[in-house]
Amino acid sequence: MLTKIDELLLQHSTLRISPQVPERSIASISNWLYNQQDAIAKLETRYLDKVHDLVQLVPKSSTPLRRFLEKSTRFRLSSLWKEKEPPLPVYSSHPETLHYSSDTRIDTSIGVVITVLGMGMLIAPLWVLAYTDGIKQRLGVITVFIVVFLGLLAFTTVAKPFESLAAAAAYSAVLAVFLQTAS
Repeated sequence: MLTKIDELLLQHSTLRISPQVPERSIASISNWLYNQQDAIAKLETRYLDKVHDLVQLVPKSSTPLRRFLEKSTRFRLSSLWKEKEPPLPVYSSHPETLHYSSDTRIDTSIGVVITVLGMGMLIAPLWVLAYTDGIKQRLGVITVFIVVFLGLLAFTTVAKPFESLAAAAAYSAVLAVFLQTAS
């Protein structure tokens, strides 16, 4: 009996730390149920009304940048991400409304954008500092780049705040070296 209680407690703890389902996923399921009239009995779909009880069985972390881009229908339905349709089951009543996209392609593209932005954040200060006179102006340039860097980190990664601050500290150290070499 005690083992059974321990197992239940472990299962409950596991469910409690699971991330909540994104609103967009709930809306998508609700939309599907609306379009597929009587696909599932109404009583069986009432779980969608209890959003705080829903958990992701396979959590997927996405960056704030990706979440922002996925709000756009144009981005989500872009032909760049289109994936070949798998064989559909016979009971699919509206196959023309289904859209398959490649998460790998989206993640790779966002990774390329982040890499290009990162390279820009390393190279741009070199050129700006080379053409800036006076220590106060150079410190102002470095401050601006550090603030932009921290903002980009917060927007493009899933890093925790202390990790972002540590990365910003390392970035400011690199910029301090640039400042000394520009003098």
